[in-house]
Parts: sequence; C-alpha cells; structure tokens
Amino acid sequence: MELVTGVLPRLIPKLGDLLAEDYNLRKGVKGEIMVLQAELESFVGALKDISRIPPDQLDNQAKVWSRNVRDLSYDLESCIDRFMVRCKRDEPAKHHGLKKAIDGSIDWLMQPIVHHKFATRVTVIRSRVMELTTRHRRYGIGIGLYKAVPVDPRLFSQHKMATDLVGIDAARDEIIKIMVQGNETSMQRGNIVAIVGPAGLGKTTLANAVYQKLREQFDCCAFVSVSQKPDMNRLFYSIHNNPVKNFKGETLDERWFINKTREFLQDKRYLVVIDDLWDILVWEMIADALPHNNCGYRIIITTRISSIAKHVGYTYEMEPLSPRDSKILLYSRIFGSDYNEDKETCPYWDLAEVSDQILQKCAGLPLAIITIASLLDSKERDKMDWYEVYNSISTEFNRDMSLNNMAAEGFIPCEKQGDGLFELGESYFNELINRSMIIPIVNKYHGMIDHCRVYDIMLENICSLASEENFVTILNDYHHTHPSQRVRRLSLQNGKEYQITTQATRSIMQQVRSVIVFPSVVDRMPPLGSLRELCVLDLNDCDLSQGCSLKYIGNLFHLRYLGLSNTRITQLPEEVGNLQFLQTLSVTCNEIANLPSTVVRLRHLMCLRIDMDTRVPNGIASLTSLEELSQIGIYDSTDIEIIYCLTELRVLDISCHIECMDSLEKSLVECLCKLQKIQNLNIIVTSGECKLDGLVLSQKLRRLSLWGCWFSTLPAWVNSSLLVDLSFISIAVIELKEEDLEILGRLPALCYLNLKVDHENLGIIRRFIIGAIFFPCLVGCVLWGFRGPVVFHQGAMPRLTSLRFTLHARDMREISGSSEGGYDFGFQNLPSLQDVTVFFRCGGTSDKEVKEVKAALRHATTVHPNHPTIDIVGYEDKDE
Repeated sequence: MELVTGVLPRLIPKLGDLLAEDYNLRKGVKGEIMVLQAELESFVGALKDISRIPPDQLDNQAKVWSRNVRDLSYDLESCIDRFMVRCKRDEPAKHHGLKKAIDGSIDWLMQPIVHHKFATRVTVIRSRVMELTTRHRRYGIGIGLYKAVPVDPRLFSQHKMATDLVGIDAARDEIIKIMVQGNETSMQRGNIVAIVGPAGLGKTTLANAVYQKLREQFDCCAFVSVSQKPDMNRLFYSIHNNPVKNFKGETLDERWFINKTREFLQDKRYLVVIDDLWDILVWEMIADALPHNNCGYRIIITTRISSIAKHVGYTYEMEPLSPRDSKILLYSRIFGSDYNEDKETCPYWDLAEVSDQILQKCAGLPLAIITIASLLDSKERDKMDWYEVYNSISTEFNRDMSLNNMAAEGFIPCEKQGDGLFELGESYFNELINRSMIIPIVNKYHGMIDHCRVYDIMLENICSLASEENFVTILNDYHHTHPSQRVRRLSLQNGKEYQITTQATRSIMQQVRSVIVFPSVVDRMPPLGSLRELCVLDLNDCDLSQGCSLKYIGNLFHLRYLGLSNTRITQLPEEVGNLQFLQTLSVTCNEIANLPSTVVRLRHLMCLRIDMDTRVPNGIASLTSLEELSQIGIYDSTDIEIIYCLTELRVLDISCHIECMDSLEKSLVECLCKLQKIQNLNIIVTSGECKLDGLVLSQKLRRLSLWGCWFSTLPAWVNSSLLVDLSFISIAVIELKEEDLEILGRLPALCYLNLKVDHENLGIIRRFIIGAIFFPCLVGCVLWGFRGPVVFHQGAMPRLTSLRFTLHARDMREISGSSEGGYDFGFQNLPSLQDVTVFFRCGGTSDKEVKEVKAALRHATTVHPNHPTIDIVGYEDKDE
C-alpha cells in the first residue's frame, strides 16, 4: 500500500494529532491543517482507485499525478515530524546543571521561530495540494484509466509444442488420472481441480497440457484467462462460444450471459480451464454459469492463492522442476544442440559448478531458469561472467528483520484496538505466502520458518517497479538507480560507480528515510550528519571498528530502527538516549559489556536485542512498551524484578547466571505468570537447575524453550485445548506417563518436540508407544532420558523427517519384537523420515548384544523406503 498511497494513510491521523494535542498552533495554521486533512482523504480514495488498475494499463497522466501526490505526502510528513520533534524533544542526554538550564532557555526562545517556519511550510504544501486537486479535476484523472489492453502472454503457452515442454509429463498424467479416474477427495469437490503455485512455475502450461490431452473426450471445451480485472461479459462469451445475431457485448448484462451459458452447457459434457483466478467472488460468478450436470464435466482452475484453490475444489500444489529437469531446461536453452540431455552434465566442465549454484537459486522455477538462460546465452562461456550473474540473484531475507523495518517506517498501521504491530506484520507475510509471492524456507530439523525467499523473476519485477516509482534507490553492480532524483530509501550494496559521499549527491540525501548498508561498502556510507530525517539505519554485519563513527547518531531524532548487530563495536554512545522515537535496537554479536544508562529514556522502544553478557542499566523496567527483550541476563533478584513491569512482552529470552536458583525460583515463576501476551519464551540456566512447578503461561504461546529447567510432571496447561498455536517446545519433565505423551501428541500445531525425562535416576524402565493420529504436524523430534524404547505405530508422526533419541542397549532384551529376537522400532511407520541419530548407552551389555542392536537399527533404516541416514553415537565399537 505504501507504493500506492505514499504515507497518506498514517499522515492523516498525524494531522489530527496536531489539532488535538497541545502544540499551541496559530489559528490560521489550524484552519489550513483542517483543509489539508479533507483534501488528503480524497487523495487516498483516488490513489486506491488507481491502484486497482494494472500498471501497464494506466495512462501517463494518472501515473504522474500519483507520483506527485506520493512525493507531497513524504514532504508533508517530514515537515510534521520535524515540528513535533522540536516541540516535544526531551532533554538532551548527558546534559546536567547549568548546561541543562542554558539548553532549556534556548529551546524556549526558539519556539516562536519553530512555529513560524512550520506555518510557512504548511502554507506552501497547502498550495501544492490545491494545485494537485485542480489538476485532478482538469484532466479527469481517475476517469478512463485503461490504456489499450496488451495481449495476454499466457496465450502463447497454449501453442507450445509438446517437445518444448520440460518436466511436465508426470504432473500432467497425475492430474489426468485424478480427473478421469477420480479419487475420493476430487469426486467430493465436483470434479474441479485447482492448480496452485507461484508466478512463473508453469501453471498455465500444465493446465494447457492437460486440456490438449483431454479435449477430444468432451463435447465442449474452453480455455479462458481471468486475470486480476476480468471482463466478465467477454469471459462468458468465450465459454459460451455460440454467437447470437446482432450481438453487442456492451448492451447485455452479466446475468444474461450466465443464464445463456448455463443453458448452452446444461446437456453437454464440457471441459473448461479458468486460468489465473485472483478473486473468490469472481469464481462464484463463473461457477454460477457452469452447471453441475450428469454428463461428466471437468473444470481446471489455476491460481497463485492457496485459499482460493482450497475453496474452489481439489487442490493440486504444483511442484518446482526437479534438479534433472532444471538442468535440461537451462542447458538446452543455452547450448542447444551441443547439449546431450542423456548425460545430464554441463558441456563445459568449468561451468558445471557455477551452473549448479545458479540452478539452486532458481529453485526449480521454469520462468526464472528461462530468464537466466537468456542472460547467460548473451555472455561468453566464461566462469567469472557466470558468477557475476549468480551473485546478482540474491533473493533470501530475514522475516523478523523485515518486520522491524516495516514497523519503523510505518508500513504496518494498527487499525484495530489491541492489534500489535508485529502480529499484524506477520499476517501481512502470511498473506504474501498464501499468494505465492514469497516462499518460506523451513528448517528441516524443527519445521519452523528460518527466512523467506523471493523467486528471481519476482525480484526483478520488484526492483523494476521500486525504481520506477522512486520507492528505493539500489546501488550495486547489477541494479543501478542513478540518484538524480530525491532519494527516499537507499540500499547500498556493492556498487563501484557511484560515490554517495560526494558533495554533488549530499543534497539528494537530505530526505532519505531508510539506509541499508552491505558490509563490503560500509566505507561509502553517507555521513550520519547528512541523514537528518532517517527512520531506518541498518548496519548489521558491517565492521565499524575501522573508523566508521557513530558520533552523530544522537542527532537522528526521527530514527525508529537501529541495527548494529555484529558490527564489532564495544560500546554504544550515550547519545543514543536522544532517539526518543526509537522502536528497535539490535546490538547482538558484539562485545558490549554495558548498555549506556540513557537507554532508559527510549520510551517508545518495542524491541531490544542484546547479548546474554551485556548488562542493562537500572531503570530498564520503565520501558513498558517493550514487546521483545532478548537476551537479558539474570544475575540477582533485581534483574528478575525488571520483568514484572514489562507486561507487553511477546518475546522474552532469559539467561540465568545464578549459582543457586532455589531462593529465586518462586519470584521467577510469579513474574513469568504475569506475561499474558507472551508468545516466545526461551530460558537458559547456565549453572545449576531451576524447578518451574507452578508456572502457567499464556494461551498465545507459540514457542517454548527451557534449558536447565524442570517440571515434576507435565503441566496441566500444556494441552491441545489451550495451546492451539504452540509449534515448538523444548521441555524437561522428571516423570512422564504414557497419557502425557498422548497429550503432547494432540497439540495441533506442534512442529518440533525436544522432550527430556529423568527416568534413569527414577529407575523407570518401560516401553512408550506413539499411536496413530498423534503428532500430525511434527517435523523434528528429540527424546532424552528414556529407559526402554519409544515405538511408533502406523499413522503416527506422518511428517517427521528428523528423529533423535537415547537408547539403552540393556533394555532392548526386554522388548524383542518377535520370538526370534528381532527388534521392531517402528521406523517403517514414519513415511517422511530422512535422518536418525541414536545416542547409544551400552553399559551392562555384552559386545554381542551391542552389535545386534546396532545392526537392527541400521537394518531398520536400510529397509525404510526413504533410506534415511543414521548416526549412532555414544560408544566405541571395537571392530571399527
């Protein structure tokens, strides 16, 4: 929405704050601000209307007007922010006594000048607003926005030769099998198959391959493209395909077409492909025209949006190309007849490694592979040239860091009372994932999202659009945006051509709002003193120990995000306390012994990330807006008291450095129980142990990791009716019962389980069984301290890929799976298993028994269909 409306949605409430709060505005200024509010609200509506039109169908007047409105919104917000800072600036850090009194007097004397400058700027901006309003009316912007509609490029995929298609046969045959033979799920959904996947994966090509294969079996066939803004009359006419005398599409309404189409198809066996569906409401209208007859109809839908696919019919999730098919597509496009696909190797041996790396980044996306192949084909067969192309495909990003940046720039407005910035931001990311615009990269061991990825073709479109709209200025060797216009956001990567620090560009940088610097070009970072309106400063992973000074950091009064992780700094300047609007401060992976005392002045701070060895100052408990605190070290009772006041915490990471926790366990439990919004809790006890009996955590809990902490029994609040969102749990329970394991197995969202018990010290030797239906989403499982095996029945843990557990060889003789002495671990009942690690305990057993159990474990993985890897550790085999 920022790309469409600029900062107007958050700017209008700011104008309201100016009128409502005590800023002592002049009467004339208040009147002009009220006029601005009304006009800007109209602008928002006009921009939203324009945003509904695809960019390639907008006329030039609408594009220019929209860009001017967005520029105006940035200028007005900068003007308001500067005024608010000058009016409400806290006392500068480090100033005391006489210096404090002098600065206070100067600020008081400067107030009339501040108000006069603000009034002048508001008058100028109001004139610009009125001029834009006049242009809007004069040129009729918003009326007749469409340009001539270009040919839909998906049409060309309908005429591809079958021999030109790579890796599509298996998917085509699978869909045909579903449609012709049917299965229980597809028959229940009315013979409708929805192909879902991201842009460029080949959904249209696959649907057309199925269509061409089956069309001879039907009385009536139609292949229609919908797109984001469909012409419904033309669409129905394409399906109907039965001209009427004197037909004029513009004179007939949609209901007429729906009725005629139903009438036409009612007694026919028809096949219809609805390509590129974006809206459920559009589908409902199309479905109304397609009768559910008994003649054997079939419908294929293609869409990027998984929620639409699930709503429409049987969902077929399209898979990327396999590594083999990816190579065939890339090499055949580049080398042509020189490539022999039977060998599956690169014709040029020195390009094999780099081409494999390029294909890995393309992630099996056909359109990305074709695009890269066209680029490589224009270059020499030189390895270094190909590596340049590879380095330009950087598509992975950290979701949490992006959320912090989005919040800092105001991209995440809290529209509902009680909604948190980061919770709303996560919903935005989930929507992008559902629309297949970004791809979550899931950790194979615990099933959680590590980071996200953008397909290369999508990245190119994003960079192009962002450059065109002056949303971001990218400076590197591959995506140049010459800073000839005002820079709003700067991504300084690895460029050599532009020197941002030159005098010629400093004026362009005055209103830059965001700066992200890559490590290799930190020496070319613009001077902090020139970035007066900066909101985001991301220097993570940059080496600041070699002369890059943070001297003027305290003058960046608008700063809301400050990323200094892994920058090799040893202290944070005292002036950081001047950043009264700062929301995120990240200084992890440094050797900072103590945060400056002025940090307690950051009353808007929502996210504080530090190392476990970094001490926080007294008064940190006053930062009641904190939603994330990681990591905080606990050295005595006063550190525990800090948590009492921070009731807004969603994420808390604690490391306890106390030798004896007995006296503080009750206090720690009491303060943790107060955190009713906690979602992620991580506690590490570095010395000794801590008992947490009595702890009751929030039902919003998503991730729980407790190291060095014990519960006597499984807490009652750990159950499926309360913790519906819990996806990660690492917990230690002294004594676990079979029913406790079943309770854990019913947690609906659990992806990772690390469970430790103390059965060895208690002398509990028994077999645990994980039955069918338990742990439906579990991907990673670690089981410690069990005496006796844990056996998996068919239907348990269907998604489990990684299994780690302790095994006592002497207990295995008690649980032989057959009279012949075989062992049944149940690995064959885990259909997704990929790797197994066994922490082997061989005390009290003979070498023969150890070898038998070891052989049984290896045999169990050998006969498994996936042939998972197995690592047996913890004892020395004398024969190896």
